[in-house]
Amino acid sequence: MSEADPDLETVAGLLEDKTVRGILTRTSEEPMSARRLKDHCDASGPTIYRRLERLREELDTTIDEMSESGEFESLFR
Repeated sequence: MSEADPDLETVAGLLEDKTVRGILTRTSEEPMSARRLKDHCDASGPTIYRRLERLREELDTTIDEMSESGEFESLFR
């Protein structure tokens, strides 16, 4: 996220996107990895990753946690 909070136009632009809304709905219930989001949202893997990157840049939506395999993975909230 930039030093300043995102402006209303940026947030409104994100929310216009059906995939972004789906991601935000799913991650409001629990943090999810991109892989899990792909299984729960009606979008292709590349589309999910592009939207997540946009959310990460604009809203700082990432947290890192250790997976069951002992590796760190990015979860989105």
